[in-house]
Amino acid sequence: VVGASRSEVLLASMDLIAKYRIPYICTIALTPDFEKRMKKNRSRYRYMFRLSIDAKCVISYFARLLEFLNEEYRLEKSAYIIVQDVLWTRETGNALKRILSQKGWKIKGLDIYPMGSSDFSSSLFKIRYKRARVVLAFFDMPASSIMIKQIHSMRINSILCGIISPATPEYAWNATGGAVEGMLGFVLEPGPIPIKKIPASVRFNKEYGRFWGEEARKKLSCHGAGYSYDAVYVLANAIERAGTTDPDRIVKELEKVDIQGVVGRIRFSKEHQLIFGYDPAEAAIGCIFQWKRPGIRVPVFPLSIAEGRIIVDTKR
Repeated sequence: VVGASRSEVLLASMDLIAKYRIPYICTIALTPDFEKRMKKNRSRYRYMFRLSIDAKCVISYFARLLEFLNEEYRLEKSAYIIVQDVLWTRETGNALKRILSQKGWKIKGLDIYPMGSSDFSSSLFKIRYKRARVVLAFFDMPASSIMIKQIHSMRINSILCGIISPATPEYAWNATGGAVEGMLGFVLEPGPIPIKKIPASVRFNKEYGRFWGEEARKKLSCHGAGYSYDAVYVLANAIERAGTTDPDRIVKELEKVDIQGVVGRIRFSKEHQLIFGYDPAEAAIGCIFQWKRPGIRVPVFPLSIAEGRIIVDTKR
């Protein structure tokens, strides 16, 4: 349960898991190559399941978000993409560039930063000069919090959207001195952010704070906690129904799983990928939120779970 964090590690581990026939639930790595391998050789990799969003779902969420913003606010359809140099972020950035271009968006740049980068001003100057209306940023390294502060100090007026891990937890408002205000962030699953439409996510968030302390709760990252929590129950459910710890019988029961969890409805596809959607009654979901004063994260998309409207400065 939980398993590989980096996509590169997940792919490298698949043959090892197959060799030792270990029922394995990955809850973090995002690469679509997992499903490609499963489809190509489902029999060999049948012990592996991914109870997590994948990069394709991330791309779909942001493509829909930008189209929604355009419809609601008649934005100029221009965007600039900045990503970290790891597999899932590169895939996300390149795919969004392709898909948004097909939808009529002008992509004014795509910059890739190596791990450990601490200065993003070169991209920010280009964003200002090219007057990109939206900035899409995808990072999980701690140093990416510097970008948030640079955007704020340079008064970049673009709408900031994306996954910037240090800007996602509840404590990020204080950590950045409120520089995250207005940002549209993505929590890859409910739990780290409580969603009223999913009572289990509210309970999880509250109980996490009670057990580990409020400081730890406020530092819950954007990805992993909700999926990992649900994965334990999914595996236990499958073992109970199998009535044995035989790996092949557990796999058969995992394939039949259909329960409501912290992340919404949990079912697996033929490729053993968690089925994702936009309504928690029908599928697992992610949550796009907006940072608003006095330092709260308000779920705003998809509309099925929205607890407030997106605020956009249309005069920019």
